[in-house]
Amino acid sequence: HSGAFRDRRALTIPTLAALFGALVPAAIFLILVPSNTDASAGWPIPMATDVTFALAIFAVFSKAMPPSARTFLLSFAVIDDIIAILVIAIFLGTGFNPTFLLAAGFAAAAFWFVSRGTGKTAIALSVSLAIVGWYFMLQSGVQPAVIGVVLGLLVPVAKLEQLERAIHPWVSLVVLPIFAFFAAGVSLNGGVALASAMTIALLLRPLGKVLGITFGVGVAKLFVKDSGFKEMTWGDFVRVSTLGGIGFTVALLISRSVFENQPELASQATIATLIAMLASMIIGAIALSTKK
Repeated sequence: HSGAFRDRRALTIPTLAALFGALVPAAIFLILVPSNTDASAGWPIPMATDVTFALAIFAVFSKAMPPSARTFLLSFAVIDDIIAILVIAIFLGTGFNPTFLLAAGFAAAAFWFVSRGTGKTAIALSVSLAIVGWYFMLQSGVQPAVIGVVLGLLVPVAKLEQLERAIHPWVSLVVLPIFAFFAAGVSLNGGVALASAMTIALLLRPLGKVLGITFGVGVAKLFVKDSGFKEMTWGDFVRVSTLGGIGFTVALLISRSVFENQPELASQATIATLIAMLASMIIGAIALSTKK
């Protein structure tokens, strides 16, 4: 409720921040990793920002930041997650089955209709339809993470904040730790390979995110000038952009998908992603704390 989007043109700012924030790290990866190697398939890994972890750091260290800064962070993080999910759907899907994809679409439409209701019955039906939609998406050959984004966009605006408050503790304290336990298990048999081109490219993710997000904000302001986010200074945008390098869930999902049959590369990518994530958390905490 910061009022940042009272002027709809203000959406241009987080949208272009997300777009360039996804493109610049991917471009750095493609420049550094030779295209004739197996590792080159990992170019989508550094694209997305993990909303939950980024918001957690922001909540703790952003006491002096303006209210619209949280809106900016949430907006660009969600949008660049959508970009990453589209990349997954287009480039990483296997064995495409249009019948199941259509079924997933019907499940999503039913979810949209039911989610507008109230009471425990509507909640139970919404959860059931979400699970059904996930199953159909899985069977369609498209990465099932896509349906999660679609369902999130279909939740009524009036219920978004209530839903966020309800599920955020569960996601932070239960879902993500369980995911981390199963997804982040890394074998060190292949070595950390800090000197490999892929590892260096992924370790540069925090820098790529800051450059891309800040550049995107600059481009957007050429089009919309002072529309939205008027409380935020250039320093504020740069501070928030440091959280863009916090990639976990989608990054690990992509890593496991592209290197499914190459465990050594998968391990290297996971280790580099986690190091970059930790670096972004520390840099972000320090940057936000410097705001007086």
